[in-house]
Amino acid sequence: FPVTILIVSTCAMFTIAYLCYESGETNLTNRIFSQLTSLRASKSDQFQSYFHTIRNQVQTLSADLMVVQAMKDFTSAYGQLNTQSIPPAWDDQIHTYYQQEYLPRLAQLNQGIPVPDLYYPTNQAARYLQYHYIAANPNPVGQKYELDNPGDNSPYSQSHNRYHPILKQFHQRLGYYDLFLIEPEQGAIVYSIFKEVDYGTSLFTGPYRTSNLAQAVTAVMKAQGRDYTKIVDFDHYKPSYGAPAAFIATPIFDHSALIGILAIQLPVEEINRVMTGNQNWKRDGLGKSGETYLVGADQRMRSLSRFLVEDPQQYFNTLKHTQLDDDTIATMERFKTSILLQSVDTQATQAALAQQEGTQIIKDYRGIPVLSSYAPLDIEGLNWAILSEIDLVEAYAPIYEFQRVIVVWTTLIILGITLVSMVLSTMFIKPITILIENAKNLSKGNIEALVPLTSQDEFGQLDAAFQEMVNSLQSKTAVIE
Repeated sequence: FPVTILIVSTCAMFTIAYLCYESGETNLTNRIFSQLTSLRASKSDQFQSYFHTIRNQVQTLSADLMVVQAMKDFTSAYGQLNTQSIPPAWDDQIHTYYQQEYLPRLAQLNQGIPVPDLYYPTNQAARYLQYHYIAANPNPVGQKYELDNPGDNSPYSQSHNRYHPILKQFHQRLGYYDLFLIEPEQGAIVYSIFKEVDYGTSLFTGPYRTSNLAQAVTAVMKAQGRDYTKIVDFDHYKPSYGAPAAFIATPIFDHSALIGILAIQLPVEEINRVMTGNQNWKRDGLGKSGETYLVGADQRMRSLSRFLVEDPQQYFNTLKHTQLDDDTIATMERFKTSILLQSVDTQATQAALAQQEGTQIIKDYRGIPVLSSYAPLDIEGLNWAILSEIDLVEAYAPIYEFQRVIVVWTTLIILGITLVSMVLSTMFIKPITILIENAKNLSKGNIEALVPLTSQDEFGQLDAAFQEMVNSLQSKTAVIE
C-alpha cells in the first residue's frame, strides 16, 4: 500500500514538475531571444545610421569650396616640392626617426623584423614633408598633428598653415581618426591630419600601394562618379603600426574635373562605443556575459570582445582551450584588440553571412554555449554580420534555480508522502491484524479470546460476518454435542 501510494504520487509530481520546467524554459528562452533580437536590431539601426552619417559627411566635405581649394593648393604645392633638393642631413634625420620610432613600434606589434628599405619614402616631396612634419616635428608620436607651420616658408607650408587648423577642427569635432587629401595622378597623399608615415607617399607606387586605403582610392578613380563613395573593410594598416583600419573615400570635383580624393580613416573607438554601448553592457540588459559584436566576411571580429575589455587574462586563458593558435592570441595581447584577430566560425555567423536572420543556442567563439540572435548588416560595400549573445548559464539561471527548488520540494513532499502512507497503512492494517488473530484463536477453539471490531466500515462489516459465522459454529457444535 505505501509503495503504491509512493509510486503514484511520485509519478504525478515528476510529470507536473517536468511540464512546468519545460514550459518555464520555453517561455524564458523566447523572452531572452526577443530581448537579444530587439537589442541587436537597435544596434544594427544605430550602426547603419552611423555609416550613413559618415557617408553624408564625407560627400559634404568633398563638395565644400574650402576643401576643393585646399585640394588644388596642396596638389600644386606638392608638385613644387618634387623639384626641391633634399639635404643629406634631412635624409639622415628621417632614417633616424624610422629606426628609433616607427620601425621598433611596428616590430613590437607585428611578427618578424621589418625591412627598413620597404618603408622609407623615396620621392622628394614625401621626404621633404616627412622631414618637416614628422622627423623634425618637436611633437611626440601621436601628436604630430599639433604642428601648423614648420617655418620653412614653402608654398606648401603656407597652405598647410592656412587649412590645417580648420581641417583639424573637423577631425576633433567629427571624431575621425585621420583625414587624407589624395591627388589623382600619382595617388600621392598630399595632406594628412595625423601625419603618419604614409604622409606624402604614393598609393599607386609607394610602400603602401597594397593597403586597403589604396584599394579605396583606386575604386574611386575607376568610378569617377560625383556622388560615389567607397567603403573598404578593416585591414592591418602599417602606417598606423599595423592597427586595424577601415576607410571611406569619395572624389573631389572642381566643376566637372576630378581634382582629388577625400578619404577618412574610420575611428575604431566610435565603432566600439556603438557596439558596446560605451561599455555599459549591463545597462543594455546584457547582464554579466552578454555582448553585441560585428563579424566580417572572413569570420573575424570587427569590434571588441566584451571579455577582452573586462578581463583580458581570463579571456586569453579561455582562448587557449579553443582552436585559435598561440601566435594569434599573442598578437591580440600586443594589440589589445580582437578586431581582425578573433575568429568567429559559428553556426550563427555562417547563417548571418549567408544573409539569414534568426536565433539559435550555439557554442560561441570561446566554445561556451550561448543564446545567439544574428542577422546580416546592411551597409553598402561591407559583408558584415551583427550578433547579440548571452551565456546560457546566466540566461538560464532562473530556470536552474527553479529546478533546484523543484528538486528540494519534491524530495520533501516524497518524504512526507512516505510518512503519511506508512501511518495510513498502519491504520488500514490494524483491523486486518485483529481479524487474523481472531481467525487463529477460532482455529484453536479459543472463542473467548475473540476481539470484536467496533468500526462501521467494511472491516466492521467483515468482523460482524465473522462473528455470525462463529455464533453459527457455536450453535451447530452445541447441537452436535
